[in-house]
Amino acid sequence: MELIELEHDDVEKKPSLSIKFQKNIPRKIIFCIDVSNEMSRALKPSANGGVGNSNLYFNTVIETVQRFLKRYVNINTMLGSNDEYGIILLEDEAQWWCDLTSDTDAILKQLDRLHEKVIDNIQYGTFDLQSLYSVIDQNVNIRETKDFFYQCILVYARTAKPTPLTNQFYRAQLRNSPMFTMDVIYLHEKSNVWRNDIYEILNSMDSDVNPGWYFETSLVTAMDNLAVATTQLIGHPLQRKKTQHE
Repeated sequence: MELIELEHDDVEKKPSLSIKFQKNIPRKIIFCIDVSNEMSRALKPSANGGVGNSNLYFNTVIETVQRFLKRYVNINTMLGSNDEYGIILLEDEAQWWCDLTSDTDAILKQLDRLHEKVIDNIQYGTFDLQSLYSVIDQNVNIRETKDFFYQCILVYARTAKPTPLTNQFYRAQLRNSPMFTMDVIYLHEKSNVWRNDIYEILNSMDSDVNPGWYFETSLVTAMDNLAVATTQLIGHPLQRKKTQHE
């Protein structure tokens, strides 16, 4: 998984999309959203932009994620995509919440409801990473399709480390699929001592065929960096620039 640094000033180091032509395979995009009570933490307003910039106002993590995922869907639709969208909630275990649909109005309404799933007095503990594989395997048929490309976009903001994978069967099925990638947006407190461990565990889900992108940002600069990450993820994974490690 390619780690994309979001908190530096060197523009030349930012990833760019390669300009090449590939068959435009429709995507089935699955948003995997942490709904732990840590998603209710407040984000500081952006220091950039004019008075019309919505990042200039206080919002919670989940409200900000909602806003940028809705923007993601709207821009992707404006570009004429035939993609479908679904939603998985990350509680103690993964829960399939919204079936895949190409109805953008329907998915936007479901994204509008995400904040209802973040309840301050319900504190989920360690997330069972194995359950995410199981839920994906139960609801989509990645192994037998060549007509769709599956892209999971995982948003994780929990302090606790996920439980590492135990069943290697599910992991192998996804990692070896040419039609799957897992992208991760990880939001954290700078003081979280488990940051590197969480990265290693989430990175273990990555595809060997189509490595995903891993965006990491502290909560201090999360508003601006979420905008950058979700914008870059609009591009089709098969049209990404290949790195020297691939």
